[in-house]
Amino acid sequence: MNEFENVVLAFGVDTLYYYAQSNDKYSDCFYALEAQLKEQMKLAENDPYAYAHSAMIVKLGEHTLQYLNKAQGVHWFRDVNEYFKIGFLNPTINSFQHSIQVQLLGNGIYTVGMKALIAFINEDILKEITTGLFEISRGDINVFCQYDFGFVTKEMFVSKKKNYHVISEYGNTKRTQTIYVGKTPFYLRLYDKKLELKKSAKKEIMDAYFTHLGFDLDAPIYNLEFEMHRVHFKKMSIRTLEGFLSNIENLFKHAMNEIRLIDLSSITQKDVKNNSKNRAKTLPIWEYIKESFHIESFMQYSIDLERLPQKRYSYDLPKFITAIHEVINKALINKLPINSEMIYQIADRAIDMESDPKEKTNNTSIHTMHSKCDVLIHDKENDLIARYHLTKENELIPYNLPFALLDTKELEYTIKRLDDEMLTSSQYDKDNLAKRLRIAHNELQKRQRVKDDSKF
Repeated sequence: MNEFENVVLAFGVDTLYYYAQSNDKYSDCFYALEAQLKEQMKLAENDPYAYAHSAMIVKLGEHTLQYLNKAQGVHWFRDVNEYFKIGFLNPTINSFQHSIQVQLLGNGIYTVGMKALIAFINEDILKEITTGLFEISRGDINVFCQYDFGFVTKEMFVSKKKNYHVISEYGNTKRTQTIYVGKTPFYLRLYDKKLELKKSAKKEIMDAYFTHLGFDLDAPIYNLEFEMHRVHFKKMSIRTLEGFLSNIENLFKHAMNEIRLIDLSSITQKDVKNNSKNRAKTLPIWEYIKESFHIESFMQYSIDLERLPQKRYSYDLPKFITAIHEVINKALINKLPINSEMIYQIADRAIDMESDPKEKTNNTSIHTMHSKCDVLIHDKENDLIARYHLTKENELIPYNLPFALLDTKELEYTIKRLDDEMLTSSQYDKDNLAKRLRIAHNELQKRQRVKDDSKF
């Protein structure tokens, strides 16, 4: 009976970047995308509140892409499901790289599946603007292990080549959480996957993936991953995406031989001091993972998207503001007759409908917006200077609305409140408060300049 036969393993490719060679139709496609972006960017020139970066949508054929940013002449886009990113290089820029760059994202790899994503991108989205040549840029080959590697230390690794001897270790006195062996263009990462997912937006998707493959979510899960870049692939005589996909098993097993996890008890302390750890035996779990590695099931893996659990987000004020920006931007793009008064009326009506009937008021201004559970503070002239949220525990929590949306008196009161908070806050909170105060003061000074200019 194999001592590791109950260890659940899941093999795959955690990250994949590649280039697509463009054809003679590429330039026209790029300039068409750029024209769509420029048209939408005009909306931001005079009114930044009607503009949100993430609301910029372009059409590539029949496919919708969301604009992300521009870096080194490359316009980056993401599909609306956040499964992959595509970068388009300006054709006037001379580069040794291909004009089209593709990055598969974890959301897509662990839902749709890598093979289906590649086929969709290459044979559908990019078909008309590529020659059919796709070159590998980076691939992270990995195995998720239902095994506790917390006992491992950096002294337990031995490598064949000198440039793999750079080893970093992170964790605490009780257990190791992350170990790096080597450096770009080839290195190993061994880390606690559950710990990493605690603060990751991919947690729900990965939990569904692990459950599907029989992992126990209450037990340790580690990721053993080799990050490989283009330079490393060239040394292995691999250039194309297809060459990488057909050699994943060979690449992984070669990497496991290049960097070994050893049993220090199999050698003497003298061997360790003399830097002769290569004489040590490989730990059985390392050999078991290497010999068990296979990629067929991963390449065929897919989940029915309709059965996939939907993401759950913690909704907060910044996300609300971004969502409002996106809606307004789409309305402007489609030339809908909107104005500030209409937006206020829609907001008042929506908030009023959500309020309890007994708490409704005939006042349709700020009181209606906050009739349910808010406390408003006015000065002697009955001007609004502050608004607070009243919790069920009768605690007053100040609203952190964008400074540009506050009246001048409320902005001045907010600055005073933040100054008072600085006196009793921790150093970390003081740094954040200081940043907010700078923004608030800038907004107030801008208003004062406008007021002064209007006098002349």
